[in-house]
Amino acid sequence: MDFNGSNDYLYQTDTLIKVPLKKPYDKENRSSFKNTNMIKRTILMIDDDADDRQLFCDALQEVAPESLALTFESGVEAITQLQNNSISTPDFIFLDINMPVMNGKECLTALKKIAHLKLTQIIMLSTSTLREDFNDAMDLGAQFFMTKPNSFTDLCDNLRNILENKWKHMLRN
Repeated sequence: MDFNGSNDYLYQTDTLIKVPLKKPYDKENRSSFKNTNMIKRTILMIDDDADDRQLFCDALQEVAPESLALTFESGVEAITQLQNNSISTPDFIFLDINMPVMNGKECLTALKKIAHLKLTQIIMLSTSTLREDFNDAMDLGAQFFMTKPNSFTDLCDNLRNILENKWKHMLRN
């Protein structure tokens, strides 16, 4: 992995976008403690929409600034990198359902076959609210299904709850 750093930011340059990651603590930015429990995680986001990837990374920066964000625009690209051990094994994978070439359900099936991802939590993302999509994702092995929220605040709240394993109160019957 190629990293370029300065005193204030760390950029990962092997992903499609560069995401500035704040240090977990510095004297000038004590507020970085306010929204996180300071667990460093590797979080992978697979989504063909560049705006959704950027919004996700912005929300992750707000909620868990110490985390490493890896983003890919296709499942094929992410799977190749994971199979080749070219990237760190993620703690969480957020996976969009509706993508060209390989959709999220096909990608989820392929991810579940990669041995070193057995402990990785996979969260399916979609604009869909169809019960069938939820059931399919869960049957294929996703740990959670999240409908993409309409606001940045809601996205931050959902990410915080997922990262803190507070999923049960997010589930709807």
